[in-house]
Amino acid sequence: MPRARQPGRRWKLLLSVGFGLVLGELAARILLGAPQVVTIYAAERGEDRRALESAEAVDLTLPEHPEQGGVYVETETGRRLRANCRAVIENHTLSERRIEIRTNAIGYRNPQIGRKQRHRILFLGDSITFGDYLQEPETFVRQVEKIAAAEGHSWETINAGVGGISLANELHILEETGLDLDPDVVVLGFYLNDFQESPAVYVPRLPVVLEHSRLLYHLVRVIALWSQPETEHHDVAAWREAFVASHELQVGDYRTSQAAFDQLVTNHFRDWGAAFGPEAWEVIRPMLSRLKHLSVQHDFQLVIVAFPTSVQVVAKVSSNYPQQQLKAIANQLQVPLLDTLPILQAEWHSSGQRLFYDVCHHTPYANRILAEHITEFLLGVTAQ
Repeated sequence: MPRARQPGRRWKLLLSVGFGLVLGELAARILLGAPQVVTIYAAERGEDRRALESAEAVDLTLPEHPEQGGVYVETETGRRLRANCRAVIENHTLSERRIEIRTNAIGYRNPQIGRKQRHRILFLGDSITFGDYLQEPETFVRQVEKIAAAEGHSWETINAGVGGISLANELHILEETGLDLDPDVVVLGFYLNDFQESPAVYVPRLPVVLEHSRLLYHLVRVIALWSQPETEHHDVAAWREAFVASHELQVGDYRTSQAAFDQLVTNHFRDWGAAFGPEAWEVIRPMLSRLKHLSVQHDFQLVIVAFPTSVQVVAKVSSNYPQQQLKAIANQLQVPLLDTLPILQAEWHSSGQRLFYDVCHHTPYANRILAEHITEFLLGVTAQ
């Protein structure tokens, strides 16, 4: 005899699921950070830098940092910041603060650039230089100008940084717009993954009726992280295999065990880890040579500021292979180099202050420390 239907069971199940979702949402709001919101305001009408860019009103809300939306445009030679743009980021993923980003007529996070009247220093770099998780006065680029002025030096610092780009892309920015500014000094802010575009995770936009749910926001973010395709530039997989074959690896405390540190390197080979193998430097070397050639051709002083990972800063084992490789190339090209790894190591040991938001992005405190040392470094270079 067939079992009689029990409509009450269905309602109990629906009520249980609904109650579970409510509890999950409450827990998410207590334990998890609020979703980041980016709003792009109307750009002022003016001359745009790219045909792809528009001076028409733009009003977007994005679920992630600016790499996911209208702050950027893609060109034939790589990613650029949208010109004449004002973006407000509520609860930034890294700093958990409200951040405002303004770009000028050529797509730099910088005030409008007029006729050259002071010693002009152009900073190239990725998100570490761009600093989309900081207010503009907190970035080391702005602070260098302020510190130099306090010491009686009339400098104009220009921030041409763009998040997630490679050294090749930075070269294109210099050639397309930077050289027209007639810089006296070009500072290359170098990070360990600059041989390729930085890996990025796209978090899809939730339907309007669901985008206020913190639980669903973080659930979609986790799914996006898990499902990110394993795209690699060059032959990074083969580089990793070579590294694994030539190093002793083991799981453990990377701060005190060389084998455990090398294991961590292999875990992050798609990002900064490849800089611990020789192959990446064969990609980097010709691009640095090209930069040096441009400095001679256009009569500017080229300098390099090298930024480490946070794991290098806290490690007590040998972790400076990338910096050694970069130093060798810089010496060969006769390019002054500031290695910030020992600076941040000393600061971490002496102050105990938080220096990083994640593996590479610096806190406002660290940006101030970096600005002080970069200013001193540049003063020494320009005095020669």
